Amino acid sequence: MAKTSTIIAVTVVVTVIVFSLLVFLVILPYYSSTTGGYYSSSGGSQPNQQPNNVPITNTIVQNDAVNEPAGGAAVISFPVYHSGYIIVDVETSTTTNTWVQIVENDTSAGNVASQQYSVGDSGTVNFPVLPGYVYVYIGNSNLFNGASETVTIMCVYNS
Repeated sequence: MAKTSTIIAVTVVVTVIVFSLLVFLVILPYYSSTTGGYYSSSGGSQPNQQPNNVPITNTIVQNDAVNEPAGGAAVISFPVYHSGYIIVDVETSTTTNTWVQIVENDTSAGNVASQQYSVGDSGTVNFPVLPGYVYVYIGNSNLFNGASETVTIMCVYNS
């Protein structure tokens, strides 16, 4: 019985020593004491180097002329493949009554509509979007005269 206890004790001690060496040799080289975190050396990255989340901008329309009748709206629709946000820049307008509304149709939430943002004769609207289809309405609340705008729309997401 004493011999069995000795064998078990030696086995436990050897196991603890081997495990400690593995931790020291395998995990410790990837731990940075200066930042308190781990890093991966795969792919040639440097210690403590964070991956870059570079914003990617897709221009949907650039400097496009948009026209709408009195009290009407024009719509520009397009698919969005990544979560991010839409930038609608009304660069010029022939009326101070211009508004922008964004409606998103995605598979998880259905239709999500923004409020009507008044941009006057120029202005920018940013609106978060999920993957799906987006409809950008450029409207004219002037009930007597039509309007024309120059519009740029971009979709921005991280890589």
